[in-house]
Amino acid sequence: LRPGGAILAYADAHDCGHVMGNDSWFRTGPRTMRGGDVSFYTYERLPKGFVPDGDLGCVPDLVGEVKSPSDRWGEIFAKVGEYL
Repeated sequence: LRPGGAILAYADAHDCGHVMGNDSWFRTGPRTMRGGDVSFYTYERLPKGFVPDGDLGCVPDLVGEVKSPSDRWGEIFAKVGEYL
């Protein structure tokens, strides 16, 4: 499965939320924005219907990142800290 494939399959089967790629982002701080490789938003957080690219105005329920061989652990942990 592609990154997020299992999440997308679950969301579709249960009609429970949006699965987004890194074209959509959210604010992680006063001046920082982040877009996970895959993000899941329940319909409670992001209502059903059309979802534009860009700043979604809310944080996801779940974020997934795919580690590249060039990613350093310090950068990964910093990203996790931002998400939390």
